[in-house]
Amino acid sequence: MAGESTDKRKVLVMGASTNPERYSFRAINQLLHHGFEVAALGNKEGQVQMYLF
Repeated sequence: MAGESTDKRKVLVMGASTNPERYSFRAINQLLHHGFEVAALGNKEGQVQMYLF
């Protein structure tokens, strides 16, 4: 796109979940897949792992 920066874009996902059934989990994986830098904020400590689509 014209005028688009080559820097990674950063996104904060509030309500992040380690449960693969939750939309926040899916959103994080999609954002990472498309090159975004993601900060996840949720109630529980954990790790959201990428999976293949």
